[in-house]
Amino acid sequence: MFNSNIRLIAAFLALALTKARSEQLTCREIEDCNSCVQNGCGWSGEHCRESCEDIPGSKCYSFLKYPFLQTEQICNFQREEKKDWDLCASNNDCQSCTSTHLSKTPGNCFWHQEQNGCFPGVISGWSIGTDTCSTPSSSTGPAFSATSSTASTSSSSSTSGTISSSSTSTSTGITSRSSDAASTGSGYITRAAAQPQITKQSRSYSFQSSQEASDACAQVGTGCSSCLENGCHWAANKCVASCSSIAGAACFSAETTGRSPESICAEAGNDKQDHELCSTQEDCNACTKAVKSDGKSSCQWYTDEASGLSWCGTGECDRFGNCGSEACPVPPTAPQQPSLEKSSKEVEDRINRDICRSSSSCEECTSSLKVDGISTCTWYIDVDNKGWCDVGGCDSNGNCGSSDFSTCAAPTNEERGNIRGFSATKKSHYWLEAFAALPTNNAPKTQEHGNNGEPSAKNSHSWLKAFAAVP
Repeated sequence: MFNSNIRLIAAFLALALTKARSEQLTCREIEDCNSCVQNGCGWSGEHCRESCEDIPGSKCYSFLKYPFLQTEQICNFQREEKKDWDLCASNNDCQSCTSTHLSKTPGNCFWHQEQNGCFPGVISGWSIGTDTCSTPSSSTGPAFSATSSTASTSSSSSTSGTISSSSTSTSTGITSRSSDAASTGSGYITRAAAQPQITKQSRSYSFQSSQEASDACAQVGTGCSSCLENGCHWAANKCVASCSSIAGAACFSAETTGRSPESICAEAGNDKQDHELCSTQEDCNACTKAVKSDGKSSCQWYTDEASGLSWCGTGECDRFGNCGSEACPVPPTAPQQPSLEKSSKEVEDRINRDICRSSSSCEECTSSLKVDGISTCTWYIDVDNKGWCDVGGCDSNGNCGSSDFSTCAAPTNEERGNIRGFSATKKSHYWLEAFAALPTNNAPKTQEHGNNGEPSAKNSHSWLKAFAAVP
């Protein structure tokens, strides 16, 4: 009995520890991506988090982030991205950065001057890196070579590195004073005759290289209006020579829209506001419910089928052909994790089996309490009168045990004569031997038989008394 109590205490302790472990096994204790994601946590920065929602703005990997990928795919994707990030981060200057090839995707690393760092690509929609390094100009202003001193009706594209002017002035400086500008009916910008008019209708100034064009636009200033007035383009909150140099970002130009810079820049401001709103949405439901600056349309949810990546954007299609949607996809059922209740039940059953099967006698078995502290183990006896202890119920051979302690004090099957599972022949043989052992004075007398030799009612009563006297 003492041993059974010790086992009971040990069982309670084991169950308590198991339950505590199940409840306290936090995601932060997991040390690898696969286990982290498989357990419904989020992997970010080489650490396992309770959820990706705990670290907004950081790169995080989980089933919620990538509902269409399996655990191994998610973590392989994480490892590939980390390899590129580490590769780029090892560079400390623009030249070495932009000459470093990425391992996961085609292309090189990007240099982000604002952050003085090297990264695999765009950090956010409004922090754009460059894959070319500019050489600082020693002049105080952009230099151009005049190719014509007469007015020309031909137009030149900014992507070819040219800026035009309708003025006959030989001035080579670009002015950024918006007070000198006025909007015409065509939407292009004109200036006083003393200043060069940098429009597509005018005399052409050709840059010696696209790098000169980039430097010239960069020196115009940080204002959207002055940027557009000087024939440059406004993208990613900076002035650039060509929209083609800013991939994946909205680009605004006064060249072909027929609108004033003020109107275009107001749209650019709204676009920036919309981008900041949409880019902060972490899931599809929040994304498609976020209303943009026009007060009507909402952000859209994007999914890259090739990589499984999902994000929130302002709408339309990106340069890779991924188009947004205002409807959220229905994710497949995530792998079900075993519940705490199921785990506890399995542990409880295992402990009960250990307790009961360690008992070697009927008395020890039927006095051993199981984990619930109420029920006891069950003692079984098979047809060969072999006994054992288990948790209860019937086994595959139909042997059903008993947890009643009094079972152990009862006579054996052969002693009782009521042999459980014995054949009728063996039972009959036992009774015949019992009859032969009856004292002779208890034998029925001849005169108590009827005329046909059958025992009378009195005779039957006599036999019953004889049976009762059997040991």
